[in-house]
Amino acid sequence: MLAHGASYDAASWEAQAEVLAADGATVVATDEITPAALADAVTWAREQGADEVALVGASAGADAVLDLCAEDAGCADRLVLLSPNAVVPDPVEPPTLFVASEDEAVADVAPALAGTAADGDLLVVPGDAHAQGLFDTPDGAQVLEAVRDHLQDPQD
Repeated sequence: MLAHGASYDAASWEAQAEVLAADGATVVATDEITPAALADAVTWAREQGADEVALVGASAGADAVLDLCAEDAGCADRLVLLSPNAVVPDPVEPPTLFVASEDEAVADVAPALAGTAADGDLLVVPGDAHAQGLFDTPDGAQVLEAVRDHLQDPQD
């Protein structure tokens, strides 16, 4: 499930969705990025027989993922959070990849979240790109590869 940033829409994930689908994933980009909409999408995926469900959120979409997981620790099997905006009080439970650029306004949030996560990896790239803009930088291929690796990593 792909949850876009506030200045983006579901269609903005097209290039990344094509790559993830080529990896064998069923990819759904949600138009609505509320925790309830994401919960409905996760329920739908599980009803369709998904063995694993991953939530990938960017900025406002990352915040919605965090809000959902605060309500339901079993929100998904894996998370990818690009440029999350706020540190949450409880550690993130599912294995999570946190991504940010070093000079973006919320550059400190991803490292703070990764430091408290039960199973968190952190990627910080140069520049000031935010949310899905991370894919449009010279380090965009590295970001996408990290996302792919995290989503394909077998569960422990």
